[in-house]
Amino acid sequence: MTGTITKKELDYQNIWQAFPLYNIPTGTTIRVRIIGRNNMTTIQQMGIAWVVTDPNGIVRESYSAWELWPYTGAGAEHEFIGNGFPLDKVGTWLLNVYLYMDPSNPTVVDSYYGTLCTVVAELVPAVSEFAVSSFSKV
Repeated sequence: MTGTITKKELDYQNIWQAFPLYNIPTGTTIRVRIIGRNNMTTIQQMGIAWVVTDPNGIVRESYSAWELWPYTGAGAEHEFIGNGFPLDKVGTWLLNVYLYMDPSNPTVVDSYYGTLCTVVAELVPAVSEFAVSSFSKV
């Protein structure tokens, strides 16, 4: 059995972007999308499993699914989209993902382990003296 993870993306600011992404502000909610391709000459049922961990190693999303009928044809792709979660800790977030085929005898056909994104503290704009002094009482 052969297959390939062809796209690894985050839904960040309502745009699917290839990851890893850097300097995302805390408080942002993201979703993961993985697209897998069936490299076989026959129709295959593909599955996915991933775990996202925060900078402290705590699991923030654990997702798994098998595609429903109709299954992926030869050379075709199937997308898997997670449920989403907030980025509430500063640091490096990691993803461990496995692409499978054949639920009766699950076979890993591709995998990825690495950085999903880095998160920085959200900048809160300060009220400047100029902004305060520019208002006058009428």
